[in-house]
Amino acid sequence: MKTETIVSIFVVALLSAMMVGTAAAEPTAIFDGSIGLYDGTFTFVPGNDPSANYSVDMMTAMGALDAASNGLGGGFEYNATDTYYPLYGSFVLESINDIENEWDTQTNSGTSWFIYVNDELTNLGIPQNEIEIGDQVTYLYAPYEYTPSYELIIDTENATHIVNIIVEESVALYNGKIGLEDGTFTFVPCNNASASYNVNTMTAMGALDAAAEEEGFAYCASDLYYPLYGSFLLESIEGVENQWDTVTNSGTSWFIYVNDELTNLGIPQNDIEVGDKVTYIYAPYEYTPSWELIVDTENTTYLLNMDVRSADPEVNIEDMQDYVDGTSAPDCAKLILDTRLDGVIRSLDRGHDRVAVIKLRSFKRAVDRHEDWGNLTSEEADYLKSEADFVIEQILD
Repeated sequence: MKTETIVSIFVVALLSAMMVGTAAAEPTAIFDGSIGLYDGTFTFVPGNDPSANYSVDMMTAMGALDAASNGLGGGFEYNATDTYYPLYGSFVLESINDIENEWDTQTNSGTSWFIYVNDELTNLGIPQNEIEIGDQVTYLYAPYEYTPSYELIIDTENATHIVNIIVEESVALYNGKIGLEDGTFTFVPCNNASASYNVNTMTAMGALDAAAEEEGFAYCASDLYYPLYGSFLLESIEGVENQWDTVTNSGTSWFIYVNDELTNLGIPQNDIEVGDKVTYIYAPYEYTPSWELIVDTENTTYLLNMDVRSADPEVNIEDMQDYVDGTSAPDCAKLILDTRLDGVIRSLDRGHDRVAVIKLRSFKRAVDRHEDWGNLTSEEADYLKSEADFVIEQILD
């Protein structure tokens, strides 16, 4: 098992150190909860350019905000643009939950989102503020002005919105890429060793089964309700069992998310595709009197995160070529990188696996050079090198 991180997100009153005088009404809570935040990167698409995408470190103030905003966190939105990325390597946070920055050029004043890490105002862009376990990240929407000497003054006592993020530790049973292919696998339910079923590999259950085999952990699913629903009931992962209190209509259970959306189907019924993200979280939940399900994601204690890739290395290399073609690199740079990947495919076709591995390592060095020359962003380079490492592992296995 790997020790990763989970971000607990909750809203608090402004600290006295951030306030002067008598405070106005408490700022509105945009989000109050917790969320799993894994070591690694996430893909960010800027609001001003839907055709662009960046790989951003999760252990940043931006990573915490993104985790809170997605389907696992509560579904609020934020908007950031990459207008100044070529100059500063960062993004401009434009709004959270449609609450936009405002600026009056006549008075040199406005209302904006500000980022605090451990109660200290940051002067870096959102992906550049690195965070650690135990840190506190605060997003504050407050009036501000510049003095004639351009000193920034933030009116924290009249802040209207706030999100506060405390970084805590959690346990991740799996976090990484998993290779899947069309087909089926044989499943034996834990309650009935004499039974066996053929299950579609390209499902959330197929991803779980593949990860369990790769990482060496166990999961238990029963077929108690299979005759009624044609599905299996996930009972436990690595001995962590579902719990249920019939008196309070609450408990703690495993929940499945596909691309950050909570599923309402059994584990073999959630179809997935290459490129999807499958997440299992173990979290408290309850049913309201009207039987509405409420999942307490803020207290998630275990999680698995699987990025689905093809089991065929050549398909993954072709996906890498598509990614290269979508970067902002000059055409000549794209041609060079595509040609190198073509060479890897040719070696695989001829059964020269060791040569393919050597060529992929050479491809990674070429990516580094094009990053140094400014042809690729650091996020694009990191993504390509990470995908190359995954394909190398596939070939060597």
